Amino acid sequence: MIKVINPGSFSVKSNDFGEGELSAIALRVVCGGKFNQPTFVNNDLLNEITKFVSLAPLHNPAVLQISEMWARNNPQIKQIAVLITIF
Repeated sequence: MIKVINPGSFSVKSNDFGEGELSAIALRVVCGGKFNQPTFVNNDLLNEITKFVSLAPLHNPAVLQISEMWARNNPQIKQIAVLITIF
């Protein structure tokens, strides 16, 4: 199963896709700078998301907070950022 997390303006929406154990989470990222395709979450990506907090102040801080929480509590679960930067 993959959990899709969409940090919105004033809430966090979440949907589960597939069956079985959780194998990954997908985070919707509004502005990921130089990243423009689905990318495994890593320090380079997180730094880039941080740079663009001012362009997406209601979304990017929530992504950073959720990513950090998942990494701390579930380090075995892969995180994938789905970036809408391309639009």
